Amino acid sequence: MLLVLLVIMAVLGTAACSSSKGSGKEAAETDGASEAGNSPLVVLADGAINLGTGSGDEVVARRKNDMLTTEYGNDGKFQYEWTSTINEEMKKQGVALRYEDWGWAEPLIQKQSTAILSDQGPDIMIGETQSPGFAAQGVFEPFPEWLDQEIRENIVEGAWKPMEVDGKIYGVAVQPGVSNLYWNKELFRQAGLDPEKPPATWSEWTQMSKQIAEAGKGKFFAGGVYAGPNFGGVLRFGSLLMVSGGGFVDGENKAAFNQPSNAAAFELIRELAKYNNKGALVSNAEAPFWDGFQKGQLAFAVDGPWRAQICKDLKMDCGIAPLPIPEGGKVGNLTIGAAFLSVPAYSKNKENAFKYIQAAISPASQEIVKKFNIRPVIRKDIGESEGYRTEHPELYQVYQGLKENVQGLPTFDKASSKVWQAFQEAVAKTFMTEEPIDKLLNEAQDKAEKLTR
Repeated sequence: MLLVLLVIMAVLGTAACSSSKGSGKEAAETDGASEAGNSPLVVLADGAINLGTGSGDEVVARRKNDMLTTEYGNDGKFQYEWTSTINEEMKKQGVALRYEDWGWAEPLIQKQSTAILSDQGPDIMIGETQSPGFAAQGVFEPFPEWLDQEIRENIVEGAWKPMEVDGKIYGVAVQPGVSNLYWNKELFRQAGLDPEKPPATWSEWTQMSKQIAEAGKGKFFAGGVYAGPNFGGVLRFGSLLMVSGGGFVDGENKAAFNQPSNAAAFELIRELAKYNNKGALVSNAEAPFWDGFQKGQLAFAVDGPWRAQICKDLKMDCGIAPLPIPEGGKVGNLTIGAAFLSVPAYSKNKENAFKYIQAAISPASQEIVKKFNIRPVIRKDIGESEGYRTEHPELYQVYQGLKENVQGLPTFDKASSKVWQAFQEAVAKTFMTEEPIDKLLNEAQDKAEKLTR
C-alpha cells in the first residue's frame, strides 16, 4: 500500500481541458462508499464541468436551471440531457444516485489518494491522466465478465484500451478524444495554399508553415502544436511522438525518452518554432496559444475533438485532418480529454456501480453524445455508420483515430512527477537552446533512470 501511495501522490494529472472552479467536498468528508442496498450509489462527478454535489435529482434540476442558457450553450445543453438520461435509467433499476465533486487535476488526485488509502470514498471514480496508473497499481476492480465482453464487442478500443491491464478492463471513457490537426482555411488562402489540402507529412507541414509565416509578415504565424511545460503540452506534443514511431516508455513501462524515433518529433517542433513568435509554442500557460488560434493569428493547432465545435461556435472556417506522419512513421495517438469511469476495489456497491457504467455506454446515452456533436461517440454501431460519417464528418475522423494505436500517458513506478519534469525540461531546451536533440534526450533519460532506479 505504501507503493500505491507513492505512485498516486506523484502523478501530475493536469487536465488537458479546463479545470473546475469548485473543488467539492474533501475525501474525508464524503459519506464514503455506499453500502449495497437502499443507500445511494456515490458517483464522483467530472470536476472539469462543474456538475456539483447532490442527489441525482438535485444535480439534474440544478443543471437544467443553471446550464440551459446562452452562456453555456451547446455544452450545457448536452450535460443536462446526458445527466438526466443516466439518472432516469438508474431510477428505473431502483438505484438512487449521489454525486460528489472533488474538482479536477491535482486537487482531484490528492482526494482520490486519501480515499484509496482509507478504503472509503465514492463507488465510481473518474479521472484522466492518472487513471491508467491507478489501474496498473490494482486499486480498481476489474470489470465483470459480462461488462468486459459488452465493451469489447461494442465499444471502440481507444475508449478502454488505455485502461486494460493484463487482459482485464479497469475503466472506460464515455467521451474520449485523440488529437487531430486543425487549420485555419482563411489563412491558407492568404498564404496562397489550397484550403482543402492539409499537410499529410511532416515535410509538407514545415513547408506550409514557412509559406504561411512569410505571407503573414508579422500579422499571422504558422502555429503548430502547443508543447508547454504542463500535461496539456505533453498530451498534444506526445501525439507526435506516437506517429513518429516513438513514445514515452518501453515494453516494461520504463522511461524511454531517448528512443531514436523521438528525436524526429523534437526536431519538428524546433523547426516549427522558426515560423512563430518566440515562445509561442512553449509558453507556461496554454491560453496565449489558443487565443492566437481563435483570433486568426495562428494557422495550425493540434488539439482534441472539442476544437471542431469551438471553430463552429466562433464561425471560423477550420479544417480537421489526421496528424501528419513523418517518413517511416506510423499511425498512433494519445487519449486526450478522456475521463475514465472506474470502480474502486473498496466499493461495497460494485454491482450497481457497473450498472451505472453500462448505462453510460448504452445506445441511448451515446445517441445524446452524437446529437450534440462535441465529442465523438464510442459505440461501434453508431460511429461506424454511414449516417455518422455524413452528419458528423469532423468527429467521424476523431472516431476513426480511436480505432488505431491509441495509448494513455504512463505513470512511472517512482518519482513520477520528477520524471515528467525531466521530459518537459528537454522540450523547453529544444525551443530555447541550440543543443543537439540527442544530447537533450539522453540527459532526460539519465535523469529518469536515476529517479526510478
